[in-house]
Amino acid sequence: QGLLHDTYYYGVDAKKFIPTFMYPTEIMDGAIVSGNCVAPCDKVTTFHHLNNPVIEDLYKHHGKDLNFIGVILTNENVFLADKERSS
Repeated sequence: QGLLHDTYYYGVDAKKFIPTFMYPTEIMDGAIVSGNCVAPCDKVTTFHHLNNPVIEDLYKHHGKDLNFIGVILTNENVFLADKERSS
């Protein structure tokens, strides 16, 4: 998310890892924590990660009309080398 918009995955800065598979319940349990230090109108808080409406809706359909086994967590790379490493 950029400067002062750090996000952590089990305590590791999200800018330092490659795309990672995780179960939806990990997100609901707090695996992703916001380290944002910017204006309230410009941040994604830990609350938003814990209560992600897309994940909640997909999870409601799990076992009924789809098999929702997880999500792929990735960051928003801005440098070409990081984009190539991520892809």
